[in-house]
Amino acid sequence: MLGTLGCLQIQKVQVERSTPHYLLDHKGDILAFDVSRHGTHFALLRRNNELMVDVYEEKDRKCKHVAGYTFDDKRGTGDVCFYVPMAVQREIGEILVVADYSKNQLLLLDYMSGCGHLETINVNSPVSLAKNPDGRLWLNCKVSGEKSEILCF
Repeated sequence: MLGTLGCLQIQKVQVERSTPHYLLDHKGDILAFDVSRHGTHFALLRRNNELMVDVYEEKDRKCKHVAGYTFDDKRGTGDVCFYVPMAVQREIGEILVVADYSKNQLLLLDYMSGCGHLETINVNSPVSLAKNPDGRLWLNCKVSGEKSEILCF
């Protein structure tokens, strides 16, 4: 045992050398990374002062780059505060949500159908979120005026 953090006991864990691992070729500074329940890898990174999202599919213990998106970012660093990949299926495919607190915007992307940027939703307040076990994302924000709304994707 290494110690305690509050009531949480911290223990040293042995990592098996046979554990599968991947070296994804992200040429940039990775800001956030996540994996959907379908085995899709998402990385939000900064490359040459541009914000980019790289998408990888995992099949047979190999990762293949399937999509990439670039966001116009001339505002410096640290503008995107959180990045949420969504694993909910819609008619048009899986949806990515990128929330930009500096502009109070939600960017919706569809990487499955190849149409890229779907929609930008302007919000008047910071966004709090919750995610269902089935992958649906609930966003709590003020979309117009003083009325607080909950959006579900």
